[in-house]
Amino acid sequence: MTKFISLLAVILISIIYSKNLTGQIDDPNEIVKTKFSVSQHNCNATIVVDLEIAENWHINTCKPEPNPMYYPSEINFNNNFNYYSIGEYSETAVKKQYIE
Repeated sequence: MTKFISLLAVILISIIYSKNLTGQIDDPNEIVKTKFSVSQHNCNATIVVDLEIAENWHINTCKPEPNPMYYPSEINFNNNFNYYSIGEYSETAVKKQYIE
């Protein structure tokens, strides 16, 4: 009976301990780091957002192919009386990667 209880204790401790070793990063600021820059020409400005994404993480493109099998990322720009959007956003260096 003592061996059974000891074995049960070891199994329970192993399960509890392994749940804490997921390897996930909890802080979103550690997953995606952003850098903003603005270039202005007369009254027009271009806003550039550079993203540095942690290894083994990804974000989806904002402009998906027809019938995507994922949810596209969203960019929200709130217009007001001081500024408004006059063009489309663009993406550079899109890396196509598929997980099998």
